[in-house]
Amino acid sequence: MRLLTLLLVLCPLVAHAQEAIDVAGDLRGVSMQHHVEWLEDASGQLDIEQVRTATVFRAEPQRPLNFGFSSSAYWLRFRIANHSRQARALMLELAHPQLDFVTLYVPSEGAGYEVRRTGDQLPFAQRDLAYRNFVFTLEQPPGEAQTYYLRVQSSGVLELPLNLWTVEQFVEHQHLDWAVLCVYYGVLLVLALYALALAQFTREVAALQFSLLAVVTALFQLAVVGHATQYLFPDSPYLAQVVVPVSMAAIGICNFWFGKHVMLMVNPEQPRLRLFRWAIGATLLQMALALVVSVRTALLLQVLMGPVLYGIGGWLVIGEIRRGTRGAVAVLASYGVMVIAAVVSGLKNAGVLPVNFFTVWSYQLGASLQFLMLGTTASLRLRVLQSQLASVNDELQSKVEELEEAVVSAERATRLTEWATRVKDEFMATMSHELRTPLNTIINIPQGLVEEFVSGTQAVCTHCASVFELEPGEPLDAACPGCAHALIVRDHVQFAGDAARAVRYLEKIERSGTHLLGVVNGMLMADKGEIGRVVLQRDWLDVRKLAQDVVEDMSDLAERAGVKLVLEAEPSAIEQSVDPLRLRQVLINLIGNAIKFSNGRGTVRVQVTRDPAGVQLAVVDEGIGIAPDKLAAVFASYQQAHEARAYGGTGLGLSISRTLVRAHGGELTVQSEPGQGATFRFHIPRRRRDQKSA
Repeated sequence: MRLLTLLLVLCPLVAHAQEAIDVAGDLRGVSMQHHVEWLEDASGQLDIEQVRTATVFRAEPQRPLNFGFSSSAYWLRFRIANHSRQARALMLELAHPQLDFVTLYVPSEGAGYEVRRTGDQLPFAQRDLAYRNFVFTLEQPPGEAQTYYLRVQSSGVLELPLNLWTVEQFVEHQHLDWAVLCVYYGVLLVLALYALALAQFTREVAALQFSLLAVVTALFQLAVVGHATQYLFPDSPYLAQVVVPVSMAAIGICNFWFGKHVMLMVNPEQPRLRLFRWAIGATLLQMALALVVSVRTALLLQVLMGPVLYGIGGWLVIGEIRRGTRGAVAVLASYGVMVIAAVVSGLKNAGVLPVNFFTVWSYQLGASLQFLMLGTTASLRLRVLQSQLASVNDELQSKVEELEEAVVSAERATRLTEWATRVKDEFMATMSHELRTPLNTIINIPQGLVEEFVSGTQAVCTHCASVFELEPGEPLDAACPGCAHALIVRDHVQFAGDAARAVRYLEKIERSGTHLLGVVNGMLMADKGEIGRVVLQRDWLDVRKLAQDVVEDMSDLAERAGVKLVLEAEPSAIEQSVDPLRLRQVLINLIGNAIKFSNGRGTVRVQVTRDPAGVQLAVVDEGIGIAPDKLAAVFASYQQAHEARAYGGTGLGLSISRTLVRAHGGELTVQSEPGQGATFRFHIPRRRRDQKSA
C-alpha cells in the first residue's frame, strides 16, 4: 500500500540515470550538480528502503539544487566510482550551513547502510568534522562504484550546493576560505573599533551607531556562513537558527537609526525625518517575531518587508535631497544598495536566480558598499566638528601655553619629591634591617662579659704598695705586715671568667663591628644615581671559614632562642671569589630567619658543600615552615609568609638576600612544607682567578 502511495506521488516525475563520478583523478572540489538525482518527499515519511526501490528520481544538471522555501524533504542520490587501485579518502561537503536535518546513507558491507545524521537542529559535536558547513568523511574502496543517498529537510531555504573533495584539497580550500572570511571579519572589526574610538573622541551618537552596525553585520555574517553555530552556539540549535533573522533585523534597525541621526545631525530642522522611527519600530517587530515564529516565516517576512521599509526610507531621503540636506545622497545610495542586495538574496533563496559568487555574497557585498557610503556621510559631521574644534583650540591655545610651564615645573618638583621620598624610605628600611643583627651581637656579648667581672675590697699599703684581698666582713689591720706603714681600703673589679672565651667574644664583637662598618660605608658611598644597584667587592677566601665565623657570631642568639645552631661542612678549605661583606649579609639574614621561625626548638643547620661548578650553601631549619601559597611571596620586599608580622621584622631580609645572591651569579630558592621547616639554598658559581671582579 505504501509503495502504491509512493508511485502515485512520484508518477509525474521523469526518471533519469546519472553517471557515477570517478574519484580516481584530481577532484578540486568538483560540484555534484551534474551527478545528482533528486526526489521530493512531500510527506516527509519515506524511508531509505522505499527510496532505494524508487525509479523516478529527477536529474536536472543545468538547474542548481535550490528548492527555495519548501516544507518537503528532499532525497539526493549519487554514485561514486573509484577506478584506481587504491582506496580514496574523500570529503563530501554540503556548503549551506542553515539546514535543519541532514542524513547521509553510506553503503556498508552487505545490503545495509551506515546512517550519519547532522543538521543545525542537532548539537554541533555530532558532526563528522568540526566545520561550519556539513562535511562527511568517506572512504571509497578501489575498483568499485557505490550509491549514496542524502536526505535534507529544513524550515529555511533548501539550497543544496554539494561538493566532493580529496582530504588534501579540502584542507587547502578551507585555509583559503578561512583567510577570505578573516579579511572580511577584520575589516568589520577595524571599522567597529575605529567608530568606537571616534565616539569616545567626539561624543557623537552616530559614531557609536556606526560601530554597532558593524558588530551586528559581523554577527549576521557569522550566522550565514555557519561560524555562529560552530563557535557561539554549538550546543543551542534554537539560538543557532534564530540568530540569522534576528541579526538581519538588527542590521535594518541600525541602518535606519544611523541614517536618521546622521541627517538630523547635519540638518536638524527636518521634522519629516522622524518618520524613520516607524521603520525602526517595524523592524523591531520583525526581530521580536523571529524569536517566536518559525525560521521560514521570519525569513519570508524579512524578504517581503525589507525592500518596503528600505523603500520608505529611500523616499524620505529623496525628500531631504530636494531640500538640500547634506549627506542625504550617501544615505539614499546606501539604502538602495541594501534593497538590491536583499532582493538578489531573496530571489536566490527562492530559486529564481542561479547560485554564483554574486548571488551568494550579495548581502555581504552590499553591506561593504553601505559601510563606505555611510562612512562618507559621517565624515561630513567630522568636518563640522573639526571646524568647531579649531576655533575652540585657538581660544584655548594661549591658556595652555601659560599653564604648560607651570605644569612642567610642578611635575618636576613632584618627581623630585617622590624620588627623594622613595630614596629615604629605601635607605631607612635597608639600614634598619642590615644594622639590627650586628648591633644585637655588639650589645648582647658585652652584657655577658660584664657578668664575669666580680667586685671586691682590697687593702693597699701607702708605703710599699702591697695589696691585700679582704674577704667580705674581714676587719682591716691598722698596719702593713711587711713595712708597718698604714693601710688604706679601696674597691676593685676583677675578671673571674675564662680568658679564651672572653677573647672569642671580643673577636665576635670585632667581626660584627667590622661588618657593621662595611654596611654603613657601603650605603654612604653608594652612587645616588644608582640606588638599588649592587657593586661587589670580590676577594678570594675560604667560604667555609666565613660561614663558621657567622655561625659562631650567632650561636649566642640561637642559644637564647632555645635553638641549636650547627655548621655542616668538610674540614678542608673551600676557596671562592666572593664579596665577604655581602655573603656575610646573606648568611646572617638566612640564619636569623631560621632561628626566629624555629619557635624555640630544633636545630638550624648551615651547610657548605663544594661542587665542580662552585660552592653550594644552604640554611635548614625545623621550624613552622611556609604554606605553599606563600612560597612565591617570601622574596618580595616588605612581605612575610605569616599573618600580622607576628614574628617581627621588616620583610626585607629575603629580598635583599636574593639580590645579593644574584649579584654573585646565583639564585636563592626555598623548599618548605607547613610544620616541616624550611630550606633556603643558593649556589655561587666558580670563577677563575684571572676573571675580573664584578
